[in-house]
Amino acid sequence: AYDTLYVGLDRADVNQIGLVLGEAGIGFDVGADGTSVLVPAGTTAQARMLLAEKGLPTSANAGYELFDNVGSLGLTSFMQQITRVRALEGEIARTIQSISGIKAARVHIVMSERANFRRDEQQPSASVVIRYAGIDAEKSAMSIRHLVAAAVPGLSADKVTVLDSSGNLLAAGDDPSNT
Repeated sequence: AYDTLYVGLDRADVNQIGLVLGEAGIGFDVGADGTSVLVPAGTTAQARMLLAEKGLPTSANAGYELFDNVGSLGLTSFMQQITRVRALEGEIARTIQSISGIKAARVHIVMSERANFRRDEQQPSASVVIRYAGIDAEKSAMSIRHLVAAAVPGLSADKVTVLDSSGNLLAAGDDPSNT
């Protein structure tokens, strides 16, 4: 059984991804449309991290260009909000990846839900997964927390969790070095 790795890729990305996966010995298949890549079930995370190290796909961390391909006609407010969050995640991930020593980054943001009559409004939160080399990961995690918090309206640094690609917690809300 195969899982979808990426969809909506350009042909150059599909070719490059095929070469990298082939060299790593990871089986893959290209979808009938020629713009999607599938990998054996259970190898998706490994394949994504391997490709992220190589900067592939080049269009994966879509940022504000997501709005270039979206017509405003017929777009619900929910779809607009999802696109806005995805764009923000992509832009923040790009910024994190520009930090020396960070090889790859993935950002997930949970925005606050507007509650008209509730006092216990959920605060925004974020999680960041990084792959790094040759840096002080804990120190970088603190910087990343503040970067993400500054980029997301209403988000405080203590609501940003940073992990490495092995799942090790680098910084979390209960971390005494948050301040």
